[in-house]
Amino acid sequence: PYAEKEFALAPGRTNRVSQGQSNSAAFALWAAHEHPELFGTALVFSMGWTFPADAPATSDRARFVLAAGQYEVGFFVQTRRAAKSLRDQGHGVTEEYPYAGHDPNAWSMLMVKHLPKAFVRSQAQPN
Repeated sequence: PYAEKEFALAPGRTNRVSQGQSNSAAFALWAAHEHPELFGTALVFSMGWTFPADAPATSDRARFVLAAGQYEVGFFVQTRRAAKSLRDQGHGVTEEYPYAGHDPNAWSMLMVKHLPKAFVRSQAQPN
């Protein structure tokens, strides 16, 4: 909300994304999970922390995109666990597991692929 006022950005949760990779991925997931009134989508890449399976889900849900490279074993396992936990709670989850390691280049490619989908406009909305 601060940036919307300060920089004349489009308002509303559907115009906001929480994103993180590696250690910041857990924070990005937490922010969208606990504050879906603020974030419509979370892009979570190579999550290295365990996400609590018993975290409460609210009725207003964010969409989640989780990804990790298949060659970054610990991050791959934690990211898949988080995806299962979110799905078990009824959240919409997209997963992608490219043949990559713990690599900023892989995260950049994932951003290019998934960020535009976070801001899909309905046909009723003006450009």
